[in-house]
Amino acid sequence: MVSPKLILGLIILLVVGGAGMLVAQWWIAGGIVLALGVGLYYFWWRMNQLLQVTNSLQRQDWDDARKRLGAIRSPEKLNPYSRTYYYFFQGIVETQGQNWKAARQGFKTALDTGYFRSVDEKATALMYMAQLDMRGRNTEGARRYLREARELDPSDPIREQINMIVKQSRIRL
Repeated sequence: MVSPKLILGLIILLVVGGAGMLVAQWWIAGGIVLALGVGLYYFWWRMNQLLQVTNSLQRQDWDDARKRLGAIRSPEKLNPYSRTYYYFFQGIVETQGQNWKAARQGFKTALDTGYFRSVDEKATALMYMAQLDMRGRNTEGARRYLREARELDPSDPIREQINMIVKQSRIRL
């Protein structure tokens, strides 16, 4: 995978090259290159925000992840993939902070948006929803979410976690 710093360096090179073309009075080519560079910088900046949240979650730095999620001003303007992961990450962070209502809302919005890149991530969101339902003593809702997660045919570690939740909560699927 290409480093985000390398991508940023190439984008800055593109912006500087476009500005240089404008200085050299190559108006059309310089304007196009500069506009392309500025547009790519904006998209890089938006994607890099979620990448930093992911890095914070991998380090289990919950405060930093919460701060970085708060820095994203309008998540509803993100593309569907990024919006899905924004709310998924928000659910995870709120679960760690034991803010169950906000966690539930985050996972629910992520599942409603539904643009997960892998089956395991969607199954994980469903497992979190099931655990939140069991916490609220809604066994029928938990059963429904666990069934749906199991039907996705996730990988073995996720399937084992589903079976462990079923065994610990003593519910039948």
